[in-house]
Amino acid sequence: MGTDGLEYTTASEEAATSARPLDPAPELGKLLSGALERLAAETGARTATAWVPATEAAVRVAGFGELPNAPSESALEAVFASSGAIDLGNRALAPSLREYALDNGLTAAAPIAATEPIAAIFLGPAPGESAGSVRPRTLTALSHFVKRLQAPAETANTISRLAGAQNELFRLTRLATIGDLLAEAVHEIRNPLVSVKAFLQLLPDNLDDRDFTENFRENVINEVRRMERLLNSILQQARPKPSEQEQQKAAIGPVLQSVGRLFEKRAQQKQLRLVVDIRADLPPAAIGEDPLRQIVLNLILNALEATPQGGCVTLSASLNSDTLSITVDDEGPGISADERGRLFEPFFSTRDERPVGLGLTVCRSLVEGVEGTIHVEDAPNRAGTRFCVRLPIA
Repeated sequence: MGTDGLEYTTASEEAATSARPLDPAPELGKLLSGALERLAAETGARTATAWVPATEAAVRVAGFGELPNAPSESALEAVFASSGAIDLGNRALAPSLREYALDNGLTAAAPIAATEPIAAIFLGPAPGESAGSVRPRTLTALSHFVKRLQAPAETANTISRLAGAQNELFRLTRLATIGDLLAEAVHEIRNPLVSVKAFLQLLPDNLDDRDFTENFRENVINEVRRMERLLNSILQQARPKPSEQEQQKAAIGPVLQSVGRLFEKRAQQKQLRLVVDIRADLPPAAIGEDPLRQIVLNLILNALEATPQGGCVTLSASLNSDTLSITVDDEGPGISADERGRLFEPFFSTRDERPVGLGLTVCRSLVEGVEGTIHVEDAPNRAGTRFCVRLPIA
């Protein structure tokens, strides 16, 4: 039994740099960046930029040469309302678009759109050109450009939107998990506060009783340390996402122990044993500490919910050839073959009282995002279920 109350077999213990809006279409930007440079070279244009609609203002996703200011919503709409490449000196255009072109020295524009607007392309003047006197070959080149990129731009835009939806799913699930942890914290902090309160109430009448003061002093310090561990664990779950470099390296032992300590009291209250079995010499995993915690936290939550009173939940980690293996075993009723086939589907849940069903979906996305695997099987040598996560070594 460890000093923190868990059972161990083997154990080892950013400010924003720019106010620029986040890129809403990163895949589209990658596609258009090189293409705009080639378009500018072909037409002789001084500048070529791509803008996408966004909630507050248009966002530039790619650009070459001198970069103009962002177009207004009405100017952007005027480009998307056109059927192809347009000379921005045309007097029939919307006044907002003509004004934008004049203020930024732009001469031509064209929309990339499918069932909805994707991006508006703007060109600056080529030598000898100005708004109202754009050469036909420039407009032809611009028309061919948007036609060639129509299908790949639509695909890239869809990928970006799906990635954004997935990130929002992660965020919402994370908030829900933190909400559960805060509820746990409120409950758990009450217990040590009872000891502290009792000590303070009895202290005035027992100042001269050395046994009393020493005994309660030790108890109070232990309870305060327990609250600190709990709050630190919660802060670790809620802290901001680390840098890209940090995301790709996580020490298995400390992360798993942190999650184990977080659920120590929950297991005791359900009259369960929570066993943490971690090899001391494990190499770091090629995943961030933050997503690793989220994966293990979800699996432990599910295991504690599934295991009946008097049972045991085991969290273990080991080295398996060139991968790291993390397993969570419960002693619940098991999962049928039909349910296993749907476990990782969004909104599927085997528990009616908690029907959200996003935890395992997020786990799979995080694991597969670093080229790992996650699967479910029968717990070995006993009733229950085992979830096994395999991660590459950093």
